[in-house]
Amino acid sequence: MLSQMKKIIAVLVGSLFFTITAFAAGENEGTRKIADGVYSFTIGEGNYSMFVVGDKNVAVFEPFNSRQAKKLLEAVRHVTDKPIKYAFISHNHWDHASGGKVFSDVGAKTVMHKLAADWVSANPGRDAAPADMTWTGNRKDIDLGDFTVEMRYLGLNHGRGLTIFTIPERRAAYIADLVTPNRVMFAVVPDFNIGEW
Repeated sequence: MLSQMKKIIAVLVGSLFFTITAFAAGENEGTRKIADGVYSFTIGEGNYSMFVVGDKNVAVFEPFNSRQAKKLLEAVRHVTDKPIKYAFISHNHWDHASGGKVFSDVGAKTVMHKLAADWVSANPGRDAAPADMTWTGNRKDIDLGDFTVEMRYLGLNHGRGLTIFTIPERRAAYIADLVTPNRVMFAVVPDFNIGEW
């Protein structure tokens, strides 16, 4: 019982540190073009989403939560009125797997590795969308016409099904939580696998 309480306290202290660090960084809300048709987006709380605008459609990466997802949708609409075809989720942790409903409501398909999707399905959250499309194994590509989203699962590490996304035609990638510049990651998360990280 005492061991369980220590873990809970460690997570709470870690959460507080993470929150303070994110706000102290002074990030500003906004959209930044990082490559041809590739945009980074944040609402200034330490979470960065990305979207890629193609000839015919848009792919969004990591809606995070309904608040960020709604603003991300607005940001996409300031850049283009093309349909959003996919919302890619990197892994099962709620600070990443929520917000997908905002995009499924506008017709996007939510995409997750099966390991992440199974966990999200078994532990539903109020603003998470179940995966419309899952994949298994270590690699899957989705062709969106003038760009390809390459999805790579590197094995157990930070969370279930943690996926790295690359868009080779745009020389861009979206990588969540494997490296966290200017802050310390949580020390205790139940599904971390430091040995394979």
